[in-house]
Amino acid sequence: MGVAVEFYETAGFEVRVYDGDGFAFVSFDGSGVFDLGLEPAAAGAGAYLVVADPDAWHSRLSTRGLAVGEIADHDHGMREFTLTDPFGNRLRLGRVL
Repeated sequence: MGVAVEFYETAGFEVRVYDGDGFAFVSFDGSGVFDLGLEPAAAGAGAYLVVADPDAWHSRLSTRGLAVGEIADHDHGMREFTLTDPFGNRLRLGRVL
């Protein structure tokens, strides 16, 4: 849990750990985003965050040395990229084109 908390705090999220080290809630700018638990996901978990400026997010996360994919416009009408945590969970961030 400590590695996950450090990763998401480095990415700029607020993390509140509950229940010893077994559960944490992740938020950004006062809004809940997702939770963290110790049970591993079979193929890695995923979430999608709609953000106003994905380019700014991409730049900020890249400069912090985090695992971010290329940002791109996609045929499905989104400009987005993927942030992957140390456990293989993927958080996609983007906005409608």
